[in-house]
Amino acid sequence: MLTRLRPITRESSTLMRLSIPIILTQIATQAMGFIDTTMADQVRTAHHYQ
Repeated sequence: MLTRLRPITRESSTLMRLSIPIILTQIATQAMGFIDTTMADQVRTAHHYQ
């Protein structure tokens, strides 16, 4: 049974290693969107109260 799982484990490990840059890019993109939204809200609020 273990010998049947070794190729799957090896492929899963390789796939995870390849997916790390994609995952980091997605997290960075989401963070930039959140920061842009927060900054735009602060600017809008500051101009509204002048």
